[in-house]
Amino acid sequence: MAVAGVVVLVLIFVLVAVIASSINHSGQTFEFIAILMGGFLLINFSLAAVLNRLNRAIASSAIDAAFVGIGENGHLAFNDPPADFATEVPYIVVQLDDACRRQQFGEGWFKTLDDVPRRAISMTVRQIMKAAHIICTVPEKRKARAVKACLEGEIGPMFPASILRTHPSCHLFLDKESAGLLRPATLAG
Repeated sequence: MAVAGVVVLVLIFVLVAVIASSINHSGQTFEFIAILMGGFLLINFSLAAVLNRLNRAIASSAIDAAFVGIGENGHLAFNDPPADFATEVPYIVVQLDDACRRQQFGEGWFKTLDDVPRRAISMTVRQIMKAAHIICTVPEKRKARAVKACLEGEIGPMFPASILRTHPSCHLFLDKESAGLLRPATLAG
C-alpha cells in the first residue's frame, strides 16, 4: 500500500509538471498535453477543468510521501510568499513572484527570463502537509538564507517552507552550503 501512494504522488507531480509547461501564453487553455495517467489526452481544455480533475484524483488517495524543496525565497512547491496556508483545495493556480521566476531561469529550466511563466499549477501547502511523510532536499549556497529563515525564523506565510517544522515526519536533507548560515543549535537539534 505504501508504494501505491508514492506512485500516485509521483504521477500527479509529473502530471502537474507536464500541464504547467504546456499552459499557453494567455494561461487559459492547454494547447496539447499527452498524459499517461488514466490514458487521457487534453486538447484545448480549460485550466479550471484540469484543476478540477487533478483535485478529484488526489482527494481519492492517501499520500504516503511528498518530495519537496525550499526555494530561494522560502517557497514550498510554487507557493511563493505570502503563501496561502488556509485553502483546502489540493491544487491551485499561483502567481510566480519575480524571485521564483529568476530561480527557475537561473536553474536553466528556461532559455530566458521572459520564457518563465508568470503562473503555475501548484500543490497547496495544506495538501503537502497531509502527506504521511515529507522528504525535503535543499542543495546549494544560494538557498542558505531561505533555509535559515525557514528553520530559525517565525513559522508563517512569508517563509512558506517554515511550516514544515510543524509536520511530525518531515525529513530535511541539506548540504554544507545550504546549511552554512544555520546556528550550531539548529544543526544539533
